[in-house]
Amino acid sequence: MVCRSEDVAANDRVVSEYCYRRRRFESGEANPHLVNLAQPFDDWVSATYERGDFRTQAFFDETGASFNARNMVDGNLIWFLPQRRWLCDVQGMMLADHVLRFETLEADWRQFAEAFDINTSLAHINASPAPAQVLDRFSQRVRDVVFEYFREDFETFGYPR
Repeated sequence: MVCRSEDVAANDRVVSEYCYRRRRFESGEANPHLVNLAQPFDDWVSATYERGDFRTQAFFDETGASFNARNMVDGNLIWFLPQRRWLCDVQGMMLADHVLRFETLEADWRQFAEAFDINTSLAHINASPAPAQVLDRFSQRVRDVVFEYFREDFETFGYPR
């Protein structure tokens, strides 16, 4: 996916999540967690990241929609957690010695592999191509919602707003 530099990190992550789920929805997959994918991208972002639709424990409790409790952390489904939650302890200290960035993954991987004498390349599998209408509609409102939700990632990893 080609995005402007300000669309990296959390923004790409949100687009990828939407496109992955949208592809499953459009294929006819019978999954009640995909019903909100009939919405346009902007509406899905708002519903998911502001209201918590199909993301939060509160949503599942209020609606009675089924979910797997093992996939919940701090009241959110694990795949919606900011990356900082996976990489830092509760005091905010980084637990990883090396963090590779997706937007520079090839170069970061080469450097990492060389440092640790790893002789393999990375394959990009399970890509979710973003339709042009999603990339074209990445409005300032959506950027603001994504920034607020993933603020700790933007700040921890030094991404521009």
